[in-house]
Amino acid sequence: MSSASLKSPYAREFIAHEFKHASADGLPYTLLNAKRHEGLVIKDLSIDARMAQKVLNMVYDIVVDYKLHLAKFNVKGFQEHIVSFSPVTREDDWWGKLNGLYRSLVGANVGGVNPPPSIVKAVKKLARDDRPYDDGERIVALASYFGFSKESLPENVPLSDRIDFTVPPEIITEVMEIAVDLDMDAVEMEMFLGDVGDPNVVLAEVARKKIWNNILTFSEIMSAGTTSPFNVLCRERAKPYSVKLDPVSVYMYPDDPRKWKEKRGRRVFDVPHAGGMGGFSEVIALLDVSGSTAGIVRGKSILSYEKDVVAGLAALATVKRYKFTVIPFHSTFTILSGRPVNVMAQVLALTPGGDTLLGKPAEVLKLKKNSLIAIVTDGEVFQSDVEVYSGIAKKNRVVIVVVNENYEVVKKVDVEGVKVYYVRPSEAERIVLAEAASALGQ
Repeated sequence: MSSASLKSPYAREFIAHEFKHASADGLPYTLLNAKRHEGLVIKDLSIDARMAQKVLNMVYDIVVDYKLHLAKFNVKGFQEHIVSFSPVTREDDWWGKLNGLYRSLVGANVGGVNPPPSIVKAVKKLARDDRPYDDGERIVALASYFGFSKESLPENVPLSDRIDFTVPPEIITEVMEIAVDLDMDAVEMEMFLGDVGDPNVVLAEVARKKIWNNILTFSEIMSAGTTSPFNVLCRERAKPYSVKLDPVSVYMYPDDPRKWKEKRGRRVFDVPHAGGMGGFSEVIALLDVSGSTAGIVRGKSILSYEKDVVAGLAALATVKRYKFTVIPFHSTFTILSGRPVNVMAQVLALTPGGDTLLGKPAEVLKLKKNSLIAIVTDGEVFQSDVEVYSGIAKKNRVVIVVVNENYEVVKKVDVEGVKVYYVRPSEAERIVLAEAASALGQ
């Protein structure tokens, strides 16, 4: 902060603006939030990391300043003061679009182009949200409004000039998880992470973390007695004197207990098991990596949710010392086998592409027996697909999990010895672990 800024007649607004960026209801609040938004913008607009950070700064500024406007700060005068030093020269460039928003939202006399009503509405919605950093969809929509695209970038710029900074080692694993969730390719990942050395080392660390988290989940399921409830986490209005309060809701509304929430698991169904008797010779995951799995749901690709399922199966194989195999498939398929952590690291590096041919990998499973075979796909499952695996199901446990955000409830059907689940992406991982616990208990 410069001494000139402090002497400005709008020093109060300037300090509040900077403070609000790092506050719990501001943008981006944390570096991890900023990196998550950056990843979404890189994927959606096909731009480099430096440009993504620039465009996000504009999004953060307009949302934060409208929050301050609602809190009775003189944002109008502050922006007019800034524009007096840097006037709008072109209404249709990023500076013209940004100031057009200031004119529409706070009445600033700064020029600029009139923004579409949908963009104004998006800014207002984010500004009134207590957790705006969670609304990746609106943040990306605002970023795209400012008009940056792959075509607007200069040609032949060295990769090193497209990277603003290297991710600190303290959070490199978490940032790599964001890259994995968005199915970044090698170039995107290098821009996103900076110079972190061998990315495969970081991927292996992410793989270990995911497997360990699932070991804890699987242990919880297996210790539950004769049945394991399958629950979907939800937040509901807190009851008086509840011991399950969501601390974030209390922090956001310390003086309004009516808005306090508590975390509860909504029971969907129970999975019977007997505490871990029996076992498999091998755990096999058939992973759909077709082009349709690139779709983003709540900040993660469909393929990333499917990889979470594979991580759960890797945890099972680790705990029980089973052989572990993953068969990624689309128009063709490959076979990955070995130590669960090594296989999982390879799985995390997979990106979407090709068509969905669900029956094709069945040919390598015909001689398998006493194996848990989990097929995870976002595509439609036809009767002919089930028939292909029904013969394999006579000697193995075969589960097909179909993930789609449009499924309202968990649906389970048994067809010719093959269990088929229709679930939302976020529920697929626990479904497979619960099914594994059921099989081990028989």
